[in-house]
Amino acid sequence: MNIIRFILLILMVWILWQFYQRWHKIKKQQKDNNSALPSKIMVSCHHCNLYLPEEEAFCDGDLYFCCKKHLLANKSANKSANK
Repeated sequence: MNIIRFILLILMVWILWQFYQRWHKIKKQQKDNNSALPSKIMVSCHHCNLYLPEEEAFCDGDLYFCCKKHLLANKSANKSANK
C-alpha cells in the first residue's frame, strides 16, 4: 500500500512540475512580446503642453504642436511679435 502512495505522490509532483513549466513559459513569452513593442518618442505641444507621439505631432523647427490650429497660432504670434 505504501508503494502505491509513493507512486501517486511522485505522479502528483510530476504533474505540478509540468504545470509550473508551462506557466513559466507563457509568462516569459508574454514578457518578450511586451518588450518587443517599439517605444514611441513623446513630445509636448508648445502651445498647450499636451503630450503626444512625435510622428503625430506638427513640427515647426524644434517646436511641436498637437494640431494645425496651435501651429498657426504660434506662427501668427511670432509674426505679430516681430513687427
